[in-house]
Amino acid sequence: MEKPRRRKKQLPPFFDHLDNPELHHFPRGEEVDGTPPPPHLALFDRGVLKVCGTIGSRVYAADFQALLSAYPQVLKRIQAFKTQKQANTVCTFPVVDADSGQKYPAVFVKKDDAIVTCYPDATPTDPYC
Repeated sequence: MEKPRRRKKQLPPFFDHLDNPELHHFPRGEEVDGTPPPPHLALFDRGVLKVCGTIGSRVYAADFQALLSAYPQVLKRIQAFKTQKQANTVCTFPVVDADSGQKYPAVFVKKDDAIVTCYPDATPTDPYC
């Protein structure tokens, strides 16, 4: 006798504009909307998305350098972080959104003298750069 096939559950989008609460294992017994609305993207954010393209796209150094040239304050921060003496480090740096002027903490991770990731942090615990 053949086992019945399980239907694959489709992954929800990461962001959406729908209020669609579902019951999950946490918090127990509460329905939550696990897909928040997308964040506001500043001009620099949109520029990064344009240069990087979709997942798997090839990013050209000249395009990325042109983007950084258009945002000298970002380039200045990157250069300041890269000149720190430690080759591998994590620290928090205050970032100002160019469109709204709002300041927020961002975590920068440096490995072998290259910034490998950067992300906003709602609850920063790492030391400031």
